[in-house]
Amino acid sequence: MSSTARTGDRLATTARRRWDSFREIDDVYQQINHLLQAMPADRTMAAALTTADVEETNDAYVVRLDVPGVKREDLDIRLDGSDLRVTGEIQEQERQGIMRRHERPVGWFEHVVGLPMDIDADSIDAKLSHGVLTMHVGKATNSAPKRIEIEEVD
Repeated sequence: MSSTARTGDRLATTARRRWDSFREIDDVYQQINHLLQAMPADRTMAAALTTADVEETNDAYVVRLDVPGVKREDLDIRLDGSDLRVTGEIQEQERQGIMRRHERPVGWFEHVVGLPMDIDADSIDAKLSHGVLTMHVGKATNSAPKRIEIEEVD
């Protein structure tokens, strides 16, 4: 259905159609998805989706990083000063059909967790289980709270 309106010497034709908010949202989503797929796979997209929790216990810091679908051999952990740096690669899954929607990140990522300076670089271990990388970073032994006696001087 269209209507014609006279504006000055020109005719303006406008198409009337019912506005569908869900279709508009889906169109915007598809455009954004298309732009993101056109971008080179870099560390930013995958890193944005890796989340971490850091818990402090009496003798260690426990860092849990979500890395679903990443294999142990695709991960690298390094300690740089007090920064725990995890890099890895999320591999593209083998497809057997036509990809209709692609939302899962692929490519390299880097996640850096800044820890306090009281860590023991020789006391770090890491375990990967069910898509969660758990790292225990021991505290330096001299960093434990210590009560200091006050001596009275006359």
